[in-house]
Amino acid sequence: MEGGKGEEKERSSRLVEGGKGEEEERPSRFKPPALGTNPWLVYGTGKSRKQIFYDVFGGSYHLKSIPEMRNKLIWNCSYGWLILLDEKTLKSFTLLNPISMQNIKLPRMREIAPACVLLSRPLNDPNCYLMCFPMKKKCVVFCKVGDVEWTEQDLDLGLPPNDNGSLSCVGIYDGQVHMLRSQELFLVEIKDYNVTCTNLKVKRPSLPQRRNRAHRPDSMVESSGELFLIFRFSLGICGQLFEIIKLDSQKKVWVSVQNLNDRAIFANFCCAGPIASFSTKECPGLKDNTIYFTFPKDQSILYQYNFKEKRVAIYSCPNATQDWLPMWFFP
Repeated sequence: MEGGKGEEKERSSRLVEGGKGEEEERPSRFKPPALGTNPWLVYGTGKSRKQIFYDVFGGSYHLKSIPEMRNKLIWNCSYGWLILLDEKTLKSFTLLNPISMQNIKLPRMREIAPACVLLSRPLNDPNCYLMCFPMKKKCVVFCKVGDVEWTEQDLDLGLPPNDNGSLSCVGIYDGQVHMLRSQELFLVEIKDYNVTCTNLKVKRPSLPQRRNRAHRPDSMVESSGELFLIFRFSLGICGQLFEIIKLDSQKKVWVSVQNLNDRAIFANFCCAGPIASFSTKECPGLKDNTIYFTFPKDQSILYQYNFKEKRVAIYSCPNATQDWLPMWFFP
């Protein structure tokens, strides 16, 4: 995964497929439903030619067969784009906008795709990069739309000497990419194909503990201008438990969160998928103080966790089985 360092690389023409005329002629079963502005849960599997779109607000399911999503795994959602991975090679990404149906092919990677992949900015921003963070390597792999190859750059210079841990989570905060590893918070920026990794010097969090063992956070999310870390604990047959801390940016410390108030958080624990927060005042169909989530044990089930009452509600998706990978889509 080598590329030019510090100089503009050769750009190929943008590979965008699909057009307005084509979409007008396409039968409805080959198109996503009208997605609007609400969050959707999208189920898909490379083994099937079908996808399921679940409307969280309306509670309805839409069975589709979208050609651009066939033989693809839904790897992530970022700034309104689905990041699709070729099921056979696990090395080729495609960006799909399920509203406009723009389909953008990206160069093939030399290694199997990392778990955490996201856009650094909206795609129409000239400084937007697709960034890949391997879980156990101290590097970032990235490219722009139109590049003919990926660039890999080590992060060793920005990491503390005693960093022996793997990546915990990555997210967008204040419009920029942040990552947490070895319990330290970093800002990761790319300019002219050069990566800078800045330690923000935030005091290490007092990690929640269960059974005398500290846990790493599962997810990072921005909500109402604040940065949250979410910890999920499995209680066996008793269900799930969540603990949340947030960043005090002035004091540079993490503080415990006791109530989400009028927030609803959407998380995906099946892989390093997207996570987002919505105001229930602006989206009255959502429930206050609730975490909507999926996780690997029961991929065909949507869970709603009331953060105040510490209770879980369960909703099963018709026609989806264990091998259907769910992913949140935020238009």
